[in-house]
Amino acid sequence: MSCSSVQSKSQALELLTLAQRNMVDARAFKMLPQINFAIIAFHAQQCIEKCMKAVLAKHAITFQLTHDLDDLYALLQESKLEMPVSHELLNDITPYAMTTRY
Repeated sequence: MSCSSVQSKSQALELLTLAQRNMVDARAFKMLPQINFAIIAFHAQQCIEKCMKAVLAKHAITFQLTHDLDDLYALLQESKLEMPVSHELLNDITPYAMTTRY
């Protein structure tokens, strides 16, 4: 295994660990009726984003530091990597990366 493939695997695992934290947060917030849906969607978006970046990292594909799932989707498509969710779903959730931040 080359150094770059070890780094790629390490980065992918780190991103998946962070994605799992976002998924746990989204599920926990979903149980609280007083929590605004935007907070839940933010954590779901962050989970999806990190999972997409993990796949790219695993394949040693360079990606921008972006929250735009559309950009990440395009990069996955260019790299001939399949997505388990539709492009439309990604477009629906992408705005939540920004709305709760700003």
